[in-house]
Amino acid sequence: MWVTRVFPGVKERFDSFWLEKGSGKKCVMLAARALWITWGSSPEYWQWISMPESRFEEVAELRNVCAFEMGGTMNTQVMSPGTHYSAYFVYKKRNRRHGFRDLPIQVGVGFKGQDMPKNFICFDVSNDVNKQWPRKELMKSEKREDGWIEAEIGDFFNEEGCDEIEVSIVDITSGNWKCGVIIQGIEFRPRDCR
Repeated sequence: MWVTRVFPGVKERFDSFWLEKGSGKKCVMLAARALWITWGSSPEYWQWISMPESRFEEVAELRNVCAFEMGGTMNTQVMSPGTHYSAYFVYKKRNRRHGFRDLPIQVGVGFKGQDMPKNFICFDVSNDVNKQWPRKELMKSEKREDGWIEAEIGDFFNEEGCDEIEVSIVDITSGNWKCGVIIQGIEFRPRDCR
């Protein structure tokens, strides 16, 4: 079961919480509305839509953009201390999409103010992607039971006294126009828990 936090005077829900069944550790999802998205408030590039299978009232649908950049922060005090967490980008793909074929998107998660380890994810992967990016290890995307797809961004150890985690998702390799991805948010959960 998950609980959604609503901020006073704001209609949208920005995050949801639940407990991992086996360990009782806290899990949290940061909604797309809580992320900064380049051109996110411009309807010609992004639109905010409702989907019944989402945890949130709105999700972000990419209409057409060349600058695919977004990120956010999460206060680690809402997570379980002394716990190794993974962060996941949670999304869906439209049948009609373009601009992502074999395109690694740089992702990272780390403590605010510190160097952030970088990884790469790919929304559309062909058999030739490893030939094009032999030195870059792509993080795997997996279909979830709830119908969404998740790609691991990275991991961190939540020590007591840590303040904020930063997440970034940025296309650094292409200026091509892209469309056809729907973003629910960023999920933080104890490592190896689903």
